[in-house]
Amino acid sequence: MNTRRIVFSGVVTSAVGVGLGLVMLNLAPCPYSSDLYRNLKQDYLIIGGVIGLLFGAGQETVRQLKRQCDEEDAIADQQVKTLRPLTSLELTRQFNNGSRYKL
Repeated sequence: MNTRRIVFSGVVTSAVGVGLGLVMLNLAPCPYSSDLYRNLKQDYLIIGGVIGLLFGAGQETVRQLKRQCDEEDAIADQQVKTLRPLTSLELTRQFNNGSRYKL
């Protein structure tokens, strides 16, 4: 797997998450003024960034694993096509034509 792509995707979506945290603050301002709500802006930004990081890194990881699985399936299908067993009809034709066995 390409770790650089996973990290890049996580950082980009983390930035988007921070942006969504800022939008959330502007759309829904907190009417309270207690100590619990004093650092609410920082909390929204951290939560948005972490969720974005996890979502982006997870999505890119799944995308790369899917691509790897598809490649492995294509290789397996190709091997099955090249190594398929002969049917009884093909064996009969080969035997009757004498192409395989001559007595």
